[in-house]
Amino acid sequence: MNKFTVIFGTILLSTTTVTFAGIEQINSPQSAQDTAVESTAAVAPNNLVVKQGDMLWDIASQMRPSEKFSVYQVMIALLETNPAAFINGNPNNLIAGASLTLAPSVLATIDRNQAFQRFQQAVASAKQSQPSPRPADQAKPVEQAQQIPQTKPTSESATVSQADALANIKKRIQNELQAEATSIKQTPIAGLYEVTVPPRVFYISENGQYVLTGDMIDLKNSINLSQGVRDNARVASIENIGEENMIVFSPAKVKHTVTIFTDIDCGYCRKLHNEMASYNKLGIKVRYLAYPRAGIGSPSYNKAVTVWCSDDKKQAMTDSKNGKALSPKNCDNPVAKQMALGKGLGVNGTPAIVLANGQIYPGYAPADKLLQVIEQVNATK
Repeated sequence: MNKFTVIFGTILLSTTTVTFAGIEQINSPQSAQDTAVESTAAVAPNNLVVKQGDMLWDIASQMRPSEKFSVYQVMIALLETNPAAFINGNPNNLIAGASLTLAPSVLATIDRNQAFQRFQQAVASAKQSQPSPRPADQAKPVEQAQQIPQTKPTSESATVSQADALANIKKRIQNELQAEATSIKQTPIAGLYEVTVPPRVFYISENGQYVLTGDMIDLKNSINLSQGVRDNARVASIENIGEENMIVFSPAKVKHTVTIFTDIDCGYCRKLHNEMASYNKLGIKVRYLAYPRAGIGSPSYNKAVTVWCSDDKKQAMTDSKNGKALSPKNCDNPVAKQMALGKGLGVNGTPAIVLANGQIYPGYAPADKLLQVIEQVNATK
């Protein structure tokens, strides 16, 4: 029988109003120091004990010593330093109660531009190393069939019950979250449904009272059942913005497309933009979305509005990122909407590069390295 676990980031219990927790605020002071991902960080611990429901990304974000290092670098350092804390060496499967230590000497040896690929390889390797089913497991198909709950209704009453559950969930989401679900599906856990309200993916009980956020992991097969759904929700949310509302720098022949949340005053965003010809030369189309980290009404926000309200948006973006003071403009613009989307996607630093499959690569990467990341992701499809 397959084993599943749901890693809950937040448990929200309510009979009236449900809100989403754990999303970082957009407003954060800008750092004067240029870093590959510009954001705000607190003093980080060197040791942590894994609690039930902890996710490696969140732990690495906490333990990240400075913005000099990416979250992926920290995750790889934790994986290499604490192999016994992971089930089958899978970065997505932490053992509750295990102690994690971040060794600065190990972290210093991990190349920033290779960390993302190494993380993907670690996940793929863990899947490949999963043991084959034991002969005893294969010899008892009848017993297994008795253990696995039926996923299809066996009677008219069961059909009505499931239909009622779906209708109730849809109604609760509309009334209490003021949102429209694009997908409501049964999960392998009885009475628990997966709901997609792009860009969010969460789980809800069949009576619509309990909402759970986090990742559902198939421990037997070392598969994150939530990741693909969440990636697809990111893609749907970004495409819903419409490319006509983005500022696009495209080569004549497009081979790959990335969408980048950018801040005009972010040093590494400017560095990335100054290398636009290199990205385009490799066939990478860059689509910009606005994410001024200092928030609505800040100088960075006003610069973004001016750029998006300019007749020649591409030239205005280039001029503004080169430090040229543009005459302020205002119009009906998408900057606030794009900021809200970034917040919903969990963006907390810029540049944030969203790949075509919905995965986020946090931070700057030179053209050749970004191409490697894209090809690595495409190879694992």
